[in-house]
Amino acid sequence: MHVWLVVAVAAMYGESCDNLNERQMMAELRRAFGIDSALAYDPAASELGDEESYNSGATLCGIVDCSSLAAGVPWGSAADPCAWQGVVCAAQWRNTAKADVTAWWGNPVGDVADSVPGGAIVALYLRGAGLAGFLPDAFYCFPHLAYVDLAWNPGLSGRLAQFNPQWAYFHAGSCRLLGSLPPFPASEHVVFVNLLDNRFTGPVPSFAGLPRLQQLYLGGSVLTGGLPDVSAADFVQGALPFIVITRTVLAGPIPPWYLRATGAAWLSFNRLEGELTLSETLPLFLDVARNRLTGRLPRAPRFTIWLDASQNALSGDLPADFLSLKSLAEPSLLPSFLLLQNNRLSGTLPAAWAEHLGGMRVFLLSSNRLTGTLPDSWGPALSSATSFFIADNPGLTGALPPSWAVGMTALGTLGLWECGLTGSIPEEYGEMPALKRLWLQTNRLDGTMPASFAARSEAAVYELIDVRDNRLTGVFPAVRASELSFGNNRFSGEIEERVFTHPGLVSLTAENNLLSGTVPLSIGSAHSLKRLWLFRNEFTGDIPWAAFHNTSLEDLSLADNKFSGTLPVDMYYVPTLQRLDLNRNRFSGTLPVAKAETHLTTLSLVSNLLSGDFPHLFFMWHTTLLLFKIDDNAISGTLRGVEWVPTLVSVSASLNKLTSWSTSTVDVSLGLDQTNMAAYPSLASIDLSSNELVLSEAEVEALNLPLFFSTLSTINLGGNKNVTGSLLESWNSLSQLSVLNISDTGMADANCTTSMECLPSWLKRSTTKEDRGETHSCYSVEGTGRYVRVSIDDAYFNLTNCLCKEGYYGAQKQCSACLEYAVCPGGERETAIVATAGFFGLPTPDKPQAFVECLDTNPATTPCVPQNGSMSLPCQEGYSGRLCGDCDKEYTSWSRGCVSCPPAWSYGPIVGALVFGVVVYGAFVYRQNPTKTDGTSRVALFYIQMLALANTIGVRGPAVLESSSSGTSLVFFEPPALSCLLSEFQLASVYSFYEEIAFSSTKFIAVLLFVFFVWLFGTLFLLARDKFRHSVPYAYNVYRQDLQKDTSATFQCGETLGPDSQTEQGTESVQIAGGDPAETQSRGEKWFANNVRACVLILITIYPGMCRNVVAALNCTHDPYAAKYYMKTAPTVECYDDAYNTKILLPAVLVLLFIIVGQPLALFCILFNGRQKVLDQNPMFIERWGVLFFKFKRDVFYWEVVCHFRGLIIVALLSLPPEPAYRAFASSLGLLVIMSCHIHVRPYRNVLENILEELVYGTLIVTYTGIGFHQVPLIANDNGLGIVIVIVNCCMIAVLFVALFARLVLYRVLLFAKRHHGLKVDKRLLDELSPVPLSLARPRKGPEVVRVAPQLETDFDLSEPDKTESLCGNNLQHPWDPSQEGRELTENKPT
Repeated sequence: MHVWLVVAVAAMYGESCDNLNERQMMAELRRAFGIDSALAYDPAASELGDEESYNSGATLCGIVDCSSLAAGVPWGSAADPCAWQGVVCAAQWRNTAKADVTAWWGNPVGDVADSVPGGAIVALYLRGAGLAGFLPDAFYCFPHLAYVDLAWNPGLSGRLAQFNPQWAYFHAGSCRLLGSLPPFPASEHVVFVNLLDNRFTGPVPSFAGLPRLQQLYLGGSVLTGGLPDVSAADFVQGALPFIVITRTVLAGPIPPWYLRATGAAWLSFNRLEGELTLSETLPLFLDVARNRLTGRLPRAPRFTIWLDASQNALSGDLPADFLSLKSLAEPSLLPSFLLLQNNRLSGTLPAAWAEHLGGMRVFLLSSNRLTGTLPDSWGPALSSATSFFIADNPGLTGALPPSWAVGMTALGTLGLWECGLTGSIPEEYGEMPALKRLWLQTNRLDGTMPASFAARSEAAVYELIDVRDNRLTGVFPAVRASELSFGNNRFSGEIEERVFTHPGLVSLTAENNLLSGTVPLSIGSAHSLKRLWLFRNEFTGDIPWAAFHNTSLEDLSLADNKFSGTLPVDMYYVPTLQRLDLNRNRFSGTLPVAKAETHLTTLSLVSNLLSGDFPHLFFMWHTTLLLFKIDDNAISGTLRGVEWVPTLVSVSASLNKLTSWSTSTVDVSLGLDQTNMAAYPSLASIDLSSNELVLSEAEVEALNLPLFFSTLSTINLGGNKNVTGSLLESWNSLSQLSVLNISDTGMADANCTTSMECLPSWLKRSTTKEDRGETHSCYSVEGTGRYVRVSIDDAYFNLTNCLCKEGYYGAQKQCSACLEYAVCPGGERETAIVATAGFFGLPTPDKPQAFVECLDTNPATTPCVPQNGSMSLPCQEGYSGRLCGDCDKEYTSWSRGCVSCPPAWSYGPIVGALVFGVVVYGAFVYRQNPTKTDGTSRVALFYIQMLALANTIGVRGPAVLESSSSGTSLVFFEPPALSCLLSEFQLASVYSFYEEIAFSSTKFIAVLLFVFFVWLFGTLFLLARDKFRHSVPYAYNVYRQDLQKDTSATFQCGETLGPDSQTEQGTESVQIAGGDPAETQSRGEKWFANNVRACVLILITIYPGMCRNVVAALNCTHDPYAAKYYMKTAPTVECYDDAYNTKILLPAVLVLLFIIVGQPLALFCILFNGRQKVLDQNPMFIERWGVLFFKFKRDVFYWEVVCHFRGLIIVALLSLPPEPAYRAFASSLGLLVIMSCHIHVRPYRNVLENILEELVYGTLIVTYTGIGFHQVPLIANDNGLGIVIVIVNCCMIAVLFVALFARLVLYRVLLFAKRHHGLKVDKRLLDELSPVPLSLARPRKGPEVVRVAPQLETDFDLSEPDKTESLCGNNLQHPWDPSQEGRELTENKPT
């Protein structure tokens, strides 16, 4: 086997190893390592490392006597290398080998030594020998070399070219080898490899070809990739290698072999991830700390001696049977080290663990998410534990179990900080015999400190007691320990002298308590005392400075007490004192001056009663001072000598009475070298704010700050009003300056017009702003290549660098508080005030004095929304003028908004459509038979008019409601493109927002009047040319239905009708005389009657719109900022000027007199004067005015006049109240009152029409009430309300549709079936379905059909005696007028 290894080495290096004997190889090593003298072994390096301490037999010193090896001769001083230091030949190995060597991995080096000549080199022991250089090629040529130890040679560098298979033991840890790790060859000799703490890179090579490997140490290098995957089959049976691969950047999961078949797996400080799967068989030592492992703790694993999985991401509850089985290595050996801190483990502490904690020595569960209480049973079970930590688990509550203190007899360290523990500290914890260190800080413990802690013997004194941040009370405990932390409790009384009698006391912190009295003189006995913190207590009297001289004090803090008296010079000469904090006490007198060198690094005397001039030579002896603070005293005079302290970093002397600052006045008199001073640039911050400094620009320049303090980062001169001048160009050399405060000083530049001109060249404006007072926000400035936060008064720049801060607006020199209903972002523009949505600035948007509501304040629909946040564009696109009340050019109003005008080519079709619509509407009205005017259409018209008013009068509803009712403005004859069309015809268009209020209606009235006069002219023309009056008879028409032909002979009623009177399907017609035969009508009169009826219908339709426009024209509001009146619904139109009086007021007054008031009065006069004709059913009166009364009951024939005033009332209620909500609610109340009157009167003849109008009233009340609630801010954005309103109105529209069309169709079908098919139909059903009950139909063609009394149509069955009796003789019953009684029945056939 050994011969094979020699051949393998020769094959690896080939010719490079040819003709080289071992002596030549050693000479090559000597040259490569630069060894010219005796090796100087490092004694510390020759000791075993931690990783080797598990089995000392695995090292050379466990087999041979290493001390004899280091005693050889220097390299090269003897011809035989076997005599050189650290070189071991075969014979020497056999002579120095220990007789009792029992290496558990065998003795492979000894096997080699026994099989080669005695002069063959088998080992190199060069650990800590100070080697340098690179590994030469000859290093790999030694044919018998089996043991190599190059560890602890930090000068040894270069690559490890290969790993020889005969290297049974190879140790090159703590060197500087670099490059990638060479692959491990297949070898049964390699048992130990250590390459820790080098500079290797790349992946870890597989070691599956090393079956006898026992210890592998890799790490401390930038190794990447994952752990090589090996298995138990790669190693000899029973082998349990120790694998240490730590402190790398290896990632990925842990292969199963590392967690099962190894003797030890140290895999900490890597980036391994994935779930930690612990099987039932674990290594004896498993360390996977500080990785990224997840998963849960397994149930019942075969546990290890050492498990460290701390600082990962393990989660889940603690399994009750996690510690139930014993160790695999030794059944009697229980787990000893369990480290699971800094994970995410949760749940309670299992009481079942107590059965298996008997062998536990170190137990760490800190920084998890544990809850519950501390199990009492754990105390006796942890009798062998020396360290126990479950700190930083805030969910752990309850009291400290006394059983823990009784049972943990070997415990030396107990950590329970930052939990939720309550109650008092049991007395037993002070009696724990082995306890040295106790951490109980940051809990909720109360009560007093047990006396047992103070009763501890001198031999068993504590090392550390930390109970700070609790609620402990009582007198200060006289506990003796090396470190005592009692801060942030409620201890009171004085500190006993016994506390300081312990010579080993190093630190005492008792800040923020209620301690009083004086500091004991026995403190001089604490010779080792380094830290004393007694700040925030109530100590009084003098400080025992002399006693402090006997201590080792480095840090003394007595701030926030009531010490008084003067400060002695002795305080500077406590031998080791470095930090002295006496802030906020009552010391008086002057600042003492040292007389010799001090060692202070921090001196803080803030907020005392010191006075007098600042000492001339104060800084001369404080050459080590870092921080100096004397703020808030009454020290006066000149601050000088700061530049003498080369270590000084910060000087803070604000809130004093200093009058000057000097850096040069005493330099020459003291013989100080300014050049040397400038060589110590350390001062970073100086604060002289709020003093009484008197410094001109020249004196500031004379300070020569760039020379003495080139490292200054903070300069604070604020609050010194007598510091004048401007910023200096020379401060450009202060390259580290980041904070500069010259606010509230006299520094200014009177010629400043822009901030950039006022600043020195090394400063420029930045984008960061800084608040100045309550109103201004000024730009801070930055130096070239660095940032400088500058605090400068506004006056320095004449406010050219400042803008108003958020919440204020205005020009630079005056910022005012933001106005109501506006937003002031601050700093973006000079004005920097923007209206909130729905509001408008007056008197002008760019210079507002107040913000008022626009006509629409809904943020989702209002046009008053500044574009891009600019008040120069206060309206949305398409809107302009005051309160955004106008539409821009190329825009027109539609549905209470401005929309783009249609293209020019569309105006022709639009005009044609309008003309066609007028013609169709006129023809419809002209052809409309007054006897066919039913109440359902009147109810539908009222409903649409009221909806249109709600959408156009200035009360905004929910968005979904408005979008669904945008077309209602057509009810008022206001097409959307009218303004665009008129502007195309060069007409004077003064249209405003919200349907152009009075103007569009005025123009439309002119058009209507023109059409009316055309019609009137045609009527008069026809009347003038009429020469003959053609007789048009009027009689009652009665149809006889379903009679047999032979019944005609038996019916005698007046003059007998001829046989030609029979009609189709056996229906006969009889004539009942009625009306005056002489009452006839000419064609001109008929033409005139039709025109009158058409005009009446049009006026009824547009009456609410005319009311709305008149009210809008007369409704003006006062603008106090412009001292003018403007129309409320047209906010750009000024009231009471010439244009308003002639174009708006005069037409509005005329419309008010002749239409708003005159129209209902005229209609009332017509109906009142013709009331008898109404009762008599005068045919000519019905022909002209029947549309006004025929649908109503006889006793309320005037109800159309009531409907007129009803619309006027609703318009007034929707216009006059000041608030939108008031208008909506007032309209709802008005509708409710009118509805009550309607229910009382029931004016329509048809019952269904009365019910229909009541439903309309209810729908309108719901709509207006919903719109009113929509004005409430809390529900203004709730679109659900609009959806409810839309649903209600959709249901109402459906009902109206059925009433208008479906009912009429059903009536005609039933009537046809009755007449032509003999269907028996109840007369009352036909009356309810009929548009107008008992109205007369048009006559049939032919001489048999006779017409009488239009609009009175009924069907009589002449086979019934009572019917014929009522028709013949003197019993004629008229359904409207009983005065018909006595009329004759005569035949009067039409001509």
